[in-house]
Amino acid sequence: MKKKNNAVSLQFSNLVFLFAGIVSLLIFFYSAYKLQDPNAFQTTKFYIMCIIISSFLSVLFFWVIIKLNNDLKLNLSITLIIVFFSFYIFETYLFFSNLKSYRQNPDKQFSESIIKAARDKGINYDTRTKLEVLKDLEISGETVYPNLIPEFFRETNGLGEENNKIFPLGGIANTKVILPNELGYFPIYETDKYGFKNPSQAYNKDGLDIVLIGDSFTEGSSVHQNKNIAEILRNFNYNVINLGMAGNGPLIELATLKEYAKQLKPKIILWMFCSNDLENLKYEMSSSILKKYLEDDNYSQNLILKQNEINILLKNFIKKEKKIKSTTKEVNNNYIRIFSDFFNIIKLSNIRVLLKINLQFTEKRILPLKEPFKEIIKNAKKTTSDWGGKMYFVYIPRSLVVIEQKRVESLRNFVLNTNKELNIDIIDLENDLLNDHPDPLSLIPFRTRGHFNEKGYFLIAETIHNRIKNDGYISIKFKN
Repeated sequence: MKKKNNAVSLQFSNLVFLFAGIVSLLIFFYSAYKLQDPNAFQTTKFYIMCIIISSFLSVLFFWVIIKLNNDLKLNLSITLIIVFFSFYIFETYLFFSNLKSYRQNPDKQFSESIIKAARDKGINYDTRTKLEVLKDLEISGETVYPNLIPEFFRETNGLGEENNKIFPLGGIANTKVILPNELGYFPIYETDKYGFKNPSQAYNKDGLDIVLIGDSFTEGSSVHQNKNIAEILRNFNYNVINLGMAGNGPLIELATLKEYAKQLKPKIILWMFCSNDLENLKYEMSSSILKKYLEDDNYSQNLILKQNEINILLKNFIKKEKKIKSTTKEVNNNYIRIFSDFFNIIKLSNIRVLLKINLQFTEKRILPLKEPFKEIIKNAKKTTSDWGGKMYFVYIPRSLVVIEQKRVESLRNFVLNTNKELNIDIIDLENDLLNDHPDPLSLIPFRTRGHFNEKGYFLIAETIHNRIKNDGYISIKFKN
């Protein structure tokens, strides 16, 4: 009987170490594969470390099977199982903790502690979801739409029939749209005649000083419309049009410049760049319509003349998306989400985030995008110069958290050096504003992450105003 128990124990411990050895080998091959993948999220150093550790562990586990005595092998196998399950129990706990926080507010993964901090400051934090707010507004008789952005149409290469597609760069005209909740409220913005976030009278000016091109930071995410960068610049007596839309990357921004700014011919283009813009460029390059703006200097969809058609397409898109919520596509998306969640648990993603072994913006990821980015910026400068305008490249740090700034250092160096090579004037908000600020975290919602708050946007606009003023520019209002 004792021999039988020993045989079972030996078989059990061998199976445990065999399983551990196979898992180590899988990690080795997966890391070797990701090391060659230009789209990999982690640094080369991280994957090399994984290869070294997994190869060492696989050799160690197979050595244990062959060399160690049965009693020691059994004790080590039990210890290994305890450690294994401890990690995954903790990972599962972290996953469901984060999931609970997400479900409380799907628009933004703010934790209960942030909501509590807001309430402690006397801020009545709106815990409704965006859909709940839209339904409440509809019941009250107010028509407000979701904020439809060009990013939504990259995968389908625009909207409409296959041979007659339009790629919208603005939203629905002359209406109201809702933006995400980051400061305790959902900002409601009014759109202009082209679907951008401007007052209608902004176009009725004798000349235009500034057009802003950019993403959600430019659009004004997190704050009310009268507190975004464009509105603050208007308070500095500039005639301003804001063409920023959330999710925009460099290629959509070039398209926006050519479709709208080229017709408006402002004295100054502010090209607002955020560190995630190159990620967006990667996906924008898959659109045949968007690529034409880079490949053909004369290409245009003539969107400025098609706003009625764009309005219809966008409203139909909203109706279609509402119907999808109750179809099998939603079910399929749930299965995809479940698989993704399971895979993230297997990879101990939450523990890695906790230990700050999380996503890195690596040099090899931006390598394939360097040349297209340079061509886009060169094209934008030429287009601006052709009507006698001047282009400023404004660098906006995506995060004020120090560790995240370090991650994007190679990207920042690349984009700034590219603009220097092209003789484009740079406003580097990291150097010109944030490095000298005594408390940068006070400029973002509840000192965490996200876009800037009202104070942050004001200081950005003030920094831009001081720079162009020091460069000798006088606004059209003062010239007249």
